[in-house]
Amino acid sequence: TLTARALYRTHLVAALPDGCLAHYDDVSPEYFAHNAIALFRAQGWTADNATFHPEEPASRATAAVLLTRPIGRTLLWKLGISPEYLTELPQNYTDVDADHPFAQHIALIDLVDFLNSSIDAEAGLPSFSPESEITRAEVAVALARMLAFIRDHRVTYLLDYNPQIACTSAEELAMSEVLEGGSVQ
Repeated sequence: TLTARALYRTHLVAALPDGCLAHYDDVSPEYFAHNAIALFRAQGWTADNATFHPEEPASRATAAVLLTRPIGRTLLWKLGISPEYLTELPQNYTDVDADHPFAQHIALIDLVDFLNSSIDAEAGLPSFSPESEITRAEVAVALARMLAFIRDHRVTYLLDYNPQIACTSAEELAMSEVLEGGSVQ
């Protein structure tokens, strides 16, 4: 919700109209974050799972993904870095291997310094703690840094945002089911 609000407020994305379906079984249209979740789903910034688990805490790795999917390629473009560069970067953290499913997102978060790391006491090296829950303070800092980046680099559009992707309404979903041979209950 906070990332979506930040992107709305900077006019980098358009707010979805009411009535869009989030396409998650556990996100009702009445849920306070429904439109933000629907935006992320429609744009492909979240997984195509059946559930979103909106009330569960997020891990730092998940937060890295939610922060970088909408703006990641734009960040790289503004910095003059190719996406392949992220795969070539050595992992700066003792607890994030190159084969971690979100290693590139974490590398990008590290590159632009959106989230702080801690120091692994044993190794004396930075630790990202990808599976730890992210705190509200960390989210606030990350969003403030993202907004500063947007401002400082004069970001006026996102490479990974398609304003032509419309939401699906309940009526459209029902019509598509009828057209595909299903029935409307």
